[in-house]
Amino acid sequence: MTGQTISAQARAEKSKLKKVIGPRDLMLFYVACVASMRVATLSTENGPSVLVLWVLGFLLFYVPQAFTTVELTSRYPEEGGIYIWVQRAFGDFHAFITAWFYWATLVVYFPAALIFSASNAAFIIPQWSHLAARPGYLMAFSLVGITIAVVVNVLGLDVAKRLHNASGYLNLVVPVLMVVGLGLLTWVNYGSTTEFSLSTMTPTFGGFSDVILLAAIAYAFAGLESASVLSEEVQDPRRNVPRALAKSGLMVLGIYILISWTILTVLPADQVSGLTGLPDTARVAGTRLVGATTGGVLGSLGAPHAPVLATHRQL
Repeated sequence: MTGQTISAQARAEKSKLKKVIGPRDLMLFYVACVASMRVATLSTENGPSVLVLWVLGFLLFYVPQAFTTVELTSRYPEEGGIYIWVQRAFGDFHAFITAWFYWATLVVYFPAALIFSASNAAFIIPQWSHLAARPGYLMAFSLVGITIAVVVNVLGLDVAKRLHNASGYLNLVVPVLMVVGLGLLTWVNYGSTTEFSLSTMTPTFGGFSDVILLAAIAYAFAGLESASVLSEEVQDPRRNVPRALAKSGLMVLGIYILISWTILTVLPADQVSGLTGLPDTARVAGTRLVGATTGGVLGSLGAPHAPVLATHRQL
């Protein structure tokens, strides 16, 4: 009787869900959840071969993951996503463990993403750049970011999707600005600091560091299961999910290639910092092109989007 009561209550709650995620929302949602400026910068430390690895990662990891997501979302369209998938295959206990660990990843993800954001934001005003190494500033910034993420998602998906959309737009606009305004102008006026040739762009896979890089490349394309957690709030998911995955995948691939190319055009690979690579690139390119003051302002383009994922259904 208790199980039947809980099931009835669950159905009643699900009946209140509104299909508020349209095709554009879904596409930007995937871009916001998948594209990571932090991982793109870290991977770029390995030099021009990362450009080829982005394509391999897309073909060998993103595409199979997308097909799997489409299949499971179509077969099990209920709200809950990965929880429902595991429950149907292995039972309630394994589903609970999966959902718990899915939520627990935020304990690691949010601080790392927000520290990256805080470090980049400190370069908006050159005189404040020293804050990037201050633990107190990093902690305060991270706490504010986590609070905003929780409050916005608790308010509901009608509000939260606007932040997800803004995050998706920023993930698209920032790379375009970086390439057009910095990379191309630097390349035209000063040439590239990095040699892009067949020999330098060919991955070697010769050591343990290359294995770690492959793991980072795969991680950079992860996160496609996220929208399936909200599948009953997506408009026509059978039609929109495959299209959104295809469009967002190509966008994310383009973002990574453009970001890596821009950084390596401006900075030598051995000078790329995974934490401050974007503002360093903007500062160096801006200083060369239009002077130190504007270069410092252009560094603000390196500030990443708010790392808010749609995990509120798991909380």
